[in-house]
Amino acid sequence: MLTDRLRHNLFNRPVRGSRLVAAILLVSGSLLVASCGDDPPTTPTEIPFSDLFSSIIGPLGSASRTFTIDESITVKITLAAFTAGSDVSMGLGLGVPAASGSGCDLRTDVTVKADGTSPHITSSIGAGTHCVKLYDLGELGRRTSSFAITINEE
Repeated sequence: MLTDRLRHNLFNRPVRGSRLVAAILLVSGSLLVASCGDDPPTTPTEIPFSDLFSSIIGPLGSASRTFTIDESITVKITLAAFTAGSDVSMGLGLGVPAASGSGCDLRTDVTVKADGTSPHITSSIGAGTHCVKLYDLGELGRRTSSFAITINEE
């Protein structure tokens, strides 16, 4: 009898605030679903072209490096480091790989000294394969020298 009364009270007694609980659950569920929606698409950040070319050059020698770009850009080329000293003049050029498959046919070339601070060549180039070349103008004498050239998109 006590169990019948207890069962009756547990299952037949109205729960107070049941509408409030239902409303809270409904709003919480709606907020949860809304926060899981699709994020707007993001545009990928484009990374500017950059390359470092370093090697060794000997007397009356040259060194070149090819690089490929996918679209037209403006490049800045700088003789950033040169162990023979900043008093030695060198030839620095920008061009396209030679048709023979060896070397670099220069389209632009300048006489430079390594100061490493400002671009020696700034040029607009189209998509494709290009090259940069450093060559001795006869001032290296009998020395060899290490160098570093930076190629950066403007």
